[in-house]
Amino acid sequence: MPPSEDHQFLPTHSPLSPLTPSSPLYPDGLIAPIWIRKHTTLVPSVFVLFKRIFEYPRPPNQSPLDAVDPERERDREAEERRRDTELAAEISQRKKSTNERSIKLTVVLMASRRMLGANV
Repeated sequence: MPPSEDHQFLPTHSPLSPLTPSSPLYPDGLIAPIWIRKHTTLVPSVFVLFKRIFEYPRPPNQSPLDAVDPERERDREAEERRRDTELAAEISQRKKSTNERSIKLTVVLMASRRMLGANV
């Protein structure tokens, strides 16, 4: 619709319409360039967090067939539990901060083959 030459009438289009010359969408846009710039360079849509799951180190020269030391096993479990709690807290905090900015959080947890039960 061509603009009215008579100034007594209000404009027939929204100021954001691609048909309004002062619009960032003028003359034929669907998405404002500022929106594209915002979501491609200024604000990420997804944040990917890579974290390694803690694994208590195996003593050197110990075979998987050796007898388990109960005290060392308790220490291992306590340390792994503590590290897992820290990891969960860190992920929770990161999720809270990304949610506040409307950013999705993806967490990739990495583990060793030994931890997953594969024979190495």
